[in-house]
Amino acid sequence: MSIIKESDENKYILTVTENGYAKITLSEEFRCQNRGGKGMRAHSINEKTGLIVGSLIVEKEDDLMILSTNGSIIRMHSSGISIMGRDAQGVIAMRLNGEDKVASIAKIFSEDDIVEEDEE
Repeated sequence: MSIIKESDENKYILTVTENGYAKITLSEEFRCQNRGGKGMRAHSINEKTGLIVGSLIVEKEDDLMILSTNGSIIRMHSSGISIMGRDAQGVIAMRLNGEDKVASIAKIFSEDDIVEEDEE
């Protein structure tokens, strides 16, 4: 789970399901939830898409990695995933064989994004 700060207004939320479906939604489509909030639908869940495996806050130029339970890994650019509404099912981001499922998603950081600490 990721927490969206007010400074993340113009960011996107990537959601990926266990059957390889992914979509990007504008963070503005989600309202702020207080204690006792009942939540909001973030993805169309059905037998075809499967359950949500993960979600990330992304920007248009981010690189992503999707890993499957059988060990397959794909690397893709976030711009290759369509921007859709909250209740859409998404597009196929990873084709899976047989009983294979998506296990995890990750954002790939470039060396420019990494901040090194000064050693004393």
